[in-house]
Formats: sequence, C-alpha cells, structure tokens
Amino acid sequence: MRTYVVSVAGIVAFSCRRPWTVVVVGLALCVLALIYAAPSAISNALSLWQPQIIKSFGLTNTQTGLVNGVPFGLASIVMLVWAARSDRSGERVWNTALPLALAAVSLVATIYLTSLSATVALLSL
Repeated sequence: MRTYVVSVAGIVAFSCRRPWTVVVVGLALCVLALIYAAPSAISNALSLWQPQIIKSFGLTNTQTGLVNGVPFGLASIVMLVWAARSDRSGERVWNTALPLALAAVSLVATIYLTSLSATVALLSL
C-alpha cells in the first residue's frame, strides 16, 4: 500500500508501509552495503597494516618504506591500464568486482606466507 504525500514545493513523494526489518534485512541491501564497504576496508587495511606485515620480515625502517612503495607504484600503473580496459569493454560491474575480490583474497593469503617476495607480490595484486 502506498501513501502519496505532496510537499510544500509540489514534489510528489511516496512511502511504502512495510516493516522496517524487511528493508534493513533485505538481501539486496546487505549485498550493496558489502560492495560499498569493501573498497574502503581493503584500502584501510593496506594503508594501516601493510608496513607492519613487511616490517615483520626483519627489515629496517628504510627498507620497509622502500618495499612498502612497490605495491603502490605497481597499483598506480595497473589502475591506468585497467581503466582503459574498462572503457574499451564498457563493462563496469566485473571490472570493479574482480579487482576487489582479488585484493581481498590476496590480503587474507598473506597471513599464510613466510616469504617476503611472495608477500609483496600478493600485496601488489
């Protein structure tokens, strides 16, 4: 059941009379919230924890800073290439979802690695 309301400016708005739990717990909203939060979570995780992950291999502060710059340097190049690929294909959903999924899996996989080069390679994905 819809109730139409006319505002002072003459704009017509409507409201649905549904329980708020249907809206809040709906699957579509949960998926959209996850998609919205994932890039921010991954970015924050890399910004905060990547230097600590690299430092745990026994590097000095200078070495940690230099090695920490490698994934960000590669990312700046790959972002341009990936954006051009996305523009050529016209596909936006998969060109956004795949890198986010790859970044999340790579970040989790670094927990199980004992090699610095493999860790930096995964953090660069």
